[in-house]
Amino acid sequence: MLGYVNKGCPIQGTLLSKDETVFKTIIVIGAGIAGLSAGCYAQMNGYKTQIFEMRDKPGDVCTSWQRKGFTIDGCLERLVGSAPGSPIYLCWQELGMIQGQKIVNLDQFWRSN
Repeated sequence: MLGYVNKGCPIQGTLLSKDETVFKTIIVIGAGIAGLSAGCYAQMNGYKTQIFEMRDKPGDVCTSWQRKGFTIDGCLERLVGSAPGSPIYLCWQELGMIQGQKIVNLDQFWRSN
């Protein structure tokens, strides 16, 4: 089977023989949940990925840090889509994020008086 690789110009390219391999690469900017998920899904579909994050660790709003002997959890107030049957639940399953985790889905997440 022959493949066609575009060399950056919409009308020029190189015809490849069946023995040549083209590596598809995706660069993801940001290592929050969306960026990490995008990178995982890309790899699950045969792409090589590089994820770039400006901070010293991934997670964005899903991180924690230590300060004066305390752990500060800057994570989400709740894991969106963690209830079976919700539209995002399948995504969490496919990425292996929900298996083996105990998640309590409350009827009420917060209350203001």
